[in-house]
Amino acid sequence: MFLQLSLQRLIALVAMRTVVRRAEAAGILWPEVSDGRAAARLRTALWRLRRSGLDVLAAVNGQLIVHPGVEVDYRDWMALAVQIIDRPEFVTEVDLAVLRPKGELLPGWYDDWILLERERVRQLQLHVLEAAADQLLRQGRPAVALEFALGALGLEETRESAHQLAIRVHLAEGNVGEAWRQFERCERVLSRELGIRPSSQLRALVAGRHGHAGRGRNVA
Repeated sequence: MFLQLSLQRLIALVAMRTVVRRAEAAGILWPEVSDGRAAARLRTALWRLRRSGLDVLAAVNGQLIVHPGVEVDYRDWMALAVQIIDRPEFVTEVDLAVLRPKGELLPGWYDDWILLERERVRQLQLHVLEAAADQLLRQGRPAVALEFALGALGLEETRESAHQLAIRVHLAEGNVGEAWRQFERCERVLSRELGIRPSSQLRALVAGRHGHAGRGRNVA
């Protein structure tokens, strides 16, 4: 079913905020007009949504909510993400497929409220991927741990903590050469994008007992 963009934006806003006051929703969705006109546009949007037969939103005591019984994947994933960040060992109890990168939230939409939520989701994705990589490595599953570490780097290549996880995986497998290549990749990216060097902790990780002397490299 095709819905007008204004209706799509309304549904997305309520779905992401869980509960939104009508006046707040009107101001967010139509900031360029007066409060009275924004409220009128909201009433029209809600009327059109009801006419479409898509029963997804409900108005209760001046607030908008997602209609009971409507599942919102976004909310489910956010709840899971927060749970994993609070309790990383929970990774062992979930289907790893749901933890893999989900892509950008609402691509092609550039409203300020969407940009803020998009960044929030991106940051949560990064933390979830790293938490999963760390837990999987601790469980002796380096191949899958590396997948998640590289998934985090796919979202943000300047994230040193993700580079560190990838290096830890390579060292755990005895792949010292791969660990060095990952460090050098991190070094190049940080220098090019941020004009900085890897932290002393990361340099110490690769320059420690894991073959530094044998390779004759200097990362000090």
